Amino acid sequence: MHSGALQAQKWLRQVERNHGRAYVLKADVRKYFPSINHDILLAMLARRIKCQRTMALLIAIIHSWGPGLPIGNLTSQLAANVYLHELDQEVKQGLRERFYMRYMDDWIIVHHDKQHLHQLRRHLEQWLKDNLALELNDKTQVFPVGTRNGRALDFLGYRMWTTHRRLRTGSVRRMKSRLKIMQREYAKGKIGPEEIRNRINSWVGHAKFADTYRIRSMLLSRARFIRPGSCANSPDNKEQWKHSA
Repeated sequence: MHSGALQAQKWLRQVERNHGRAYVLKADVRKYFPSINHDILLAMLARRIKCQRTMALLIAIIHSWGPGLPIGNLTSQLAANVYLHELDQEVKQGLRERFYMRYMDDWIIVHHDKQHLHQLRRHLEQWLKDNLALELNDKTQVFPVGTRNGRALDFLGYRMWTTHRRLRTGSVRRMKSRLKIMQREYAKGKIGPEEIRNRINSWVGHAKFADTYRIRSMLLSRARFIRPGSCANSPDNKEQWKHSA
């Protein structure tokens, strides 16, 4: 995801530098996993998998669920990527779009011509309907990226401009909530310092990839983990996380 965010931002800068303005078609599929057509998916798999025992197993797994695929299954994740590989081929090989990127059912195309992107949207909406029995959701849109007369590209967990990246507001809000939950769990003895440290460092690794020094410092400098009945100043009782920022 970090690599993808870097590449997307690189494209935004390249288009803005060469044309003065960068636009993005940002799209994702309406109710993607429940909308995957079993017959279309199995036909795709059959073109690539020659082992009949493997195909029989896949048929049993896919048909064990109702319409679509269950979210969370490893086989669902793999099959969902195979399903939209056809979209990748249409955009890259058929339409010859250079600046296209997809993460599961969330995808972008960067271009300098807004009308060109609107044409692509209409074409791909019809193509998805005709070939994959899919529809784009209402959040699909074309917009300019910029700090003035534009907006951020919200993609791969970050809000991106040509000049900088920020975390999604929801990511910060969720971390605030998680810190409060961890404080309660630590006070009750349900988790220890090592588990807290691992959870926080995981989020910090994600947050550091954006311009977040101030928000990281604010959140983590306020994080105090204390167990009642122990000395408040004991190193084993109080955990401070300012160094993690």
